[in-house]
Amino acid sequence: QEGSSTKGTGMMAKHPALLARALLLAHAALAARWLMFPAILYWVSRSVIVTVQLGGWLCGWTLMVSLADAAVAACTSAGPRARLATAVVVGTANAALATLMALGAPLVGRELSLLPGTSLLLVAAFCCCRCRRPLALYGAWAALESLVGMGVGHTLLWACRQMLADDSGDLQEEWDLVFAVLHVNVVLSWLSLVIQLLVFVTLRAVPHSDATSTLCSLEGEIELALTEGSTGISGSFRQLRKRRRRICFSIFSGLAAVYVVVLAAGAVGYLWLLFRRTGVVYTADSPVPECGSCYCRRRYPHFEAELGVRYGEAEDARTGAPVELKLDIYRGLHNGTGAKPLAPAVLFIHGGGFHFGDKRSSVLLEEAEELARHGFVSFCLNYRLLGRIGLPQSGAVSDAVQDLHAAVRYVAKNAADLGVDSSRIAVWGSSAGAITAASLSFAAEAASSGNDGYPSNVTAAVGISGSLWPFAVRDARLRGQVPRPAPWFDVHGTEDSLVPFFMAKMTHLYFGFLGLPPESNRLAVLPGAAHIPWHPLPHKGTCRGGDPCSILRPHIYAFLAREMRLDGLACPA
Repeated sequence: QEGSSTKGTGMMAKHPALLARALLLAHAALAARWLMFPAILYWVSRSVIVTVQLGGWLCGWTLMVSLADAAVAACTSAGPRARLATAVVVGTANAALATLMALGAPLVGRELSLLPGTSLLLVAAFCCCRCRRPLALYGAWAALESLVGMGVGHTLLWACRQMLADDSGDLQEEWDLVFAVLHVNVVLSWLSLVIQLLVFVTLRAVPHSDATSTLCSLEGEIELALTEGSTGISGSFRQLRKRRRRICFSIFSGLAAVYVVVLAAGAVGYLWLLFRRTGVVYTADSPVPECGSCYCRRRYPHFEAELGVRYGEAEDARTGAPVELKLDIYRGLHNGTGAKPLAPAVLFIHGGGFHFGDKRSSVLLEEAEELARHGFVSFCLNYRLLGRIGLPQSGAVSDAVQDLHAAVRYVAKNAADLGVDSSRIAVWGSSAGAITAASLSFAAEAASSGNDGYPSNVTAAVGISGSLWPFAVRDARLRGQVPRPAPWFDVHGTEDSLVPFFMAKMTHLYFGFLGLPPESNRLAVLPGAAHIPWHPLPHKGTCRGGDPCSILRPHIYAFLAREMRLDGLACPA
């Protein structure tokens, strides 16, 4: 009896190691919840580029956490050499992956990428010495990682409620599944935190003096106890158990391999997009492109403005009241008395996050006046705004795009009276206005804002600190009408915190995938620049030599002349 009691006590003392391994594997499996987001992103956008760009970072995060969990689980039963090898392999892999992701991750992603990466130090310390202090540090890290995961989950839930809402602030029915999945993720994040706390408690209970042989001898102890306690266990039963273990191990290894491959593919795809060189850095020494059009060379000293012209009407979804849509028109004053040729037109869309802004206060007002002096007819327009601060809602973006459609139709409808060539219309926006301009080709034309029956296609689009609205891609794919976008020229700073640079890069790559040739798909990169770096302080609002506006104007004018086919076109006298 005394010997039996001793054996039973020894087996019970070794159970925490087995439980710790099971909990670590459960935590690694829960980390797979982040794979829901790449799947959701693909369902939302129907674009592999959008999915990998926005979801690949989460794949990298999950891979690092899973590697750390697997390493700690292995170190609870491995010998000294195996523990050292595990620490080296996992530490190197996590260090490399965390460093690469932190180098180019946008915004707070840089710091978040380093959190799973720090696991390499704690795992290495735990695997090499397995004393109490590294264990406590690992427990603190694991709890922090789970708390950050919960924070990310709650933030995504809030962002979903903000961005996928309609004009009235309610979640659109088509996004109910996405919202439900985000709720599930938050619940799983809480469960992950509980499991991490249990892991810490069970690892503390593992006897450290003989931990090397803890799990290695556990199977033998169980079989010995069963053999001594019952004479009915035969060799065939033991073989059956071994066969079952081999089958279970094969299934588990296969699932683990698929899991790692999916995570690695997402992370590698993200890193490939991250470090793929796109765009051109323009400086004061960059060669100025040739522009043979008189619309590039000629400049009139004065212009005239016609303010507050009504171009349409739409309903405010929040109040139900009609909203008058107005624009301002700018034309150069010509000296000639003869017949004036029809001029190209450019519509300017102000920024403001779809919440505020006005056609008269836009950074683009100076550009509208400057193009008018060059012979263009410039239109600065207002559009419906959300009226409150927060993330932009899909409904607000859709309203802005539809209002821009109505403005283009207004110009086409009244082209003769406005002195505009309706086959040569371009759009130019900043920030939210640039998002509207980039998304114009992807939104279905609707007559809700007026001037129905007239075309609203444009020959070119220019943006400052903008990108394609990702959800517009899904709408076009669901209609089965993914268009070739209008030629696109975007100006973007690499340190933009409002419309991150990776969004501009994603737009540039996606437009190229849809067939835009490089000369019609331009990305002007401004290293170290923030949001809307057109007029840098302290003289914001006035374009001076050496400013981005002064450097990039000739390039944009040449781009417009090429895409609008202005070479050889007659200009007003």
